[in-house]
Amino acid sequence: MKKIALFLTCFAVGICVMFYSLYRMDLARMANNEPVIFSTWGYDYAGAETDSDANNNLLTMSPMDGTLTSRGMVVTIMNNSDNTIYFGDYFAIEKKQGSRWNEISYASSASPDWSDATYVMGAGSSMDFSYYWVDLYGELDKGEYRMVKLYYDNTSYSEISRFYCEFEIA
Repeated sequence: MKKIALFLTCFAVGICVMFYSLYRMDLARMANNEPVIFSTWGYDYAGAETDSDANNNLLTMSPMDGTLTSRGMVVTIMNNSDNTIYFGDYFAIEKKQGSRWNEISYASSASPDWSDATYVMGAGSSMDFSYYWVDLYGELDKGEYRMVKLYYDNTSYSEISRFYCEFEIA
């Protein structure tokens, strides 16, 4: 009877060690933007894509016709929500590689010095903004891209959300 109990205990410990090692491997793969092997174990692996679905097209950003180049573009941001939104100058560019969006590295090792300006958009309003990214990222190659902006609204000043502008450089 002791041999069976010892065997079952060792077997349970072995299973726990195996699951823990799979868990650690998945965490390392998620940190490197690689697909997971076993499971996400409760982590929000989808990341930014989940945020865009939550917007339900209430906050949109789209390139103005005829302004998109490999060096920059003019976008129109529309707030179709019932909330006032706040955002700054910060933006990031991501490139689609396969089915994943990966943030592009800056062209220089120095991080940009974003201004502290805050733009306020009331419910139902729109604004046009010019973005010239060649100084940050260089000229973009052919491919699918999206610009990422961070914002918060008057319902939760501590919760930062994202919205996107997808575009293609041909």
